[in-house]
Parts: sequence; C-alpha cells; structure tokens
Amino acid sequence: MVLKSKLLDATVCQISQLLEGKSSYKVGQTHEIIGFHTKLNDIHEDDFEAIADQCDMFKYAFIRHVSKELILGKDENRFKTIKENYRYEAYHGMVSSYKLLVHQLKRNSMIQSKLTRRYTISFVAWHCFSHINFMFRGDKLIVNVHMRSCDVYKHLYHDIYLAYYLGSQFKKHAQHDVNSISMNISIDSLHVYEDDIEKCRKDMLNYVSQ
Repeated sequence: MVLKSKLLDATVCQISQLLEGKSSYKVGQTHEIIGFHTKLNDIHEDDFEAIADQCDMFKYAFIRHVSKELILGKDENRFKTIKENYRYEAYHGMVSSYKLLVHQLKRNSMIQSKLTRRYTISFVAWHCFSHINFMFRGDKLIVNVHMRSCDVYKHLYHDIYLAYYLGSQFKKHAQHDVNSISMNISIDSLHVYEDDIEKCRKDMLNYVSQ
C-alpha cells in the first residue's frame, strides 16, 4: 500500500473511522467526529492537483477557479452564483476580512513584525469557518484553520484548499521570506451525510488500495 498524497495521508485514517461509525456520533442524517485535527507539512499547489485523479470528491479545477474569483475577482456581480456551495454572499466575510488585512499591511497600520500573531481572519458565528490565522516562523508560513463545522464529502478538501490559497496570496503581500507553507486544521464537527457515505468510502478505498 503506497500513499501518495499528503492531504489524503493526513486524513484517510480519521475519515475511514467516521465512515465505519467508529469514534463518531449519529446526529440526524449525519455521522460526525467531534474534534478533528490534522497537520499538513510543506504543502504545495501540486499536492492538491495530484489528488484530483485519486479522489472524486475533490474538484481541483473547480475550487481553484472559485478561490481566484473570490479573492482576486474585482466585479462582485460576476461571481455571486459561482456554485451553490460557494456563493459569494456566504464568503463575503472572508473576502472582506482578507482585503482589510492586506490594506492594513499596505498602510502600515498593523504591526508587521514577522513574529506577530495578529494576521487573522475571523468569521461570523453561523459560518462554517471560525478563523484563519497566518504565522510566519523561520522560512515557513503556517496557516492555522479553525472550523465550526465541515461536510467531508462536499467541502473538506475544498475548504482546506481555499485556506491554503488565502495563505499563498497573503504571503506575497506580507513580503516575508517564505520557502514553504504548512497547515494546522482543527474542525469541531467533521461530518458526513448518510447519502454520501458510500461515495466517500469508495474514494478512501480506491486511494489506500493503490
């Protein structure tokens, strides 16, 4: 058994336990793990692109397009209906907070010490994301992601990529020397709907059998 993807390596065991009903709760039509944590070291764009062929529930080209439109798009009306699960309105807080962070950097109104802990984007209470924090340590950017809730099949790898993309763009504005990006992911409720369990299981089994 050869595991080739950092993203899937870091999550396959916990997700497999969730799909098998181990260490999980049954809540309505979902099964959930409370307190999901994982770490991704030295993650690159290629790591996301590589799993597109191994994992049907991760649509790399789609989320890359969505991320660029959300963060870099100038005409909000062009992408208000990018896709049902990634409406601009639902991510307006992320976009606004990120742009404010960049604006503060450019205006020198924020402490720009490389060791600051203030590079943070926060979300309203109902949002699935709680906050994303960027920390520069040594030659590394560490993206700390805390989520209130996440659907494994529809959102997990897409949301991880969205946070990664934010970090990759933010490091350009911060102008600190960075050779790699790592991520810490913490999710209060990682869950899967019963209708999606078999589809998730197929992805996981296809991956570990390679």
